[in-house]
Amino acid sequence: MTDTSVLDPDGEPVEIVPRSYNDGRLIGEALREKRVVVIDLRSLDEAAARRLIDFAAGAVFVLHARIERIVDEVFLITHGEFDSSGLRHRFDT
Repeated sequence: MTDTSVLDPDGEPVEIVPRSYNDGRLIGEALREKRVVVIDLRSLDEAAARRLIDFAAGAVFVLHARIERIVDEVFLITHGEFDSSGLRHRFDT
């Protein structure tokens, strides 16, 4: 069962589509609030995407969270159990 307090007001994970590495702050803030976060890196160049994933991986380690690839360049970060099957279909384009 998903804890709904970690979702946005619409009951969905917080979706972050960073435009630059500086948007990593949005990821960090959402994770610090123990939100379920989807990071969509498809609009970034490879170097910036790699840096953001490294940043997110560090945050995941520090916060005892989990990261999983939904599809290429889209990642889900959770602090517990979350059913990601619907997300795979949504981002698999």
